[in-house]
Formats: sequence, C-alpha cells, structure tokens
Amino acid sequence: MKIKIERPDAEAARDIFGKYLVDQLPIHPEDLDYLKKNLTKEKILNRTQNGEVFKLHYRLMLNKEPVKITLRAGMVQEKDGPQLIVGVGRSSEEE
Repeated sequence: MKIKIERPDAEAARDIFGKYLVDQLPIHPEDLDYLKKNLTKEKILNRTQNGEVFKLHYRLMLNKEPVKITLRAGMVQEKDGPQLIVGVGRSSEEE
C-alpha cells in the first residue's frame, strides 16, 4: 500500500519547525556539534543523489538516559520526480 502525504507549504513548514525544533531538544550535549556539522542539506543530498544512503548516529537524552538514535535518508525515484525519504529510530545493537 502506498500513502501519499502532501508537502506543507512554506507557512505550514515554519509552523511545524517552530513547534518541534526548539533550543531544548534532548540531544546529548557531546553530540550537538557533531549534528550541527553533519546534518546539513548539502551532506544529505551529496550522499543520496549518488544512490547511497545517508546515515547519522547520535544520542538523545530521554529520562536522563542516553538513547542511541540512527537517522537514515535515501532518494527514491517516483513518477513525479525524485523524493527524499527520511527515517529516524532507535539504533539496534548490530549497528
């Protein structure tokens, strides 16, 4: 089954980011500079436009405990052009 979600316009995107991208994100303090340096549009697109998967490991602080997280992004070709697919989840022990 394929579900298509319409993309927000600029105003809706600002509203979404204003709610969720705040200074109090629970990113592990030791990982904050790493994320700022590596989680950029340029780095994601450079990797995914070559058919590779962009992968980033970092930690969130949840209930005062570090939780390992993996962010993955990949480009897929759809009828209406390339689409960037992004997923975020807890890291498995094998990673």
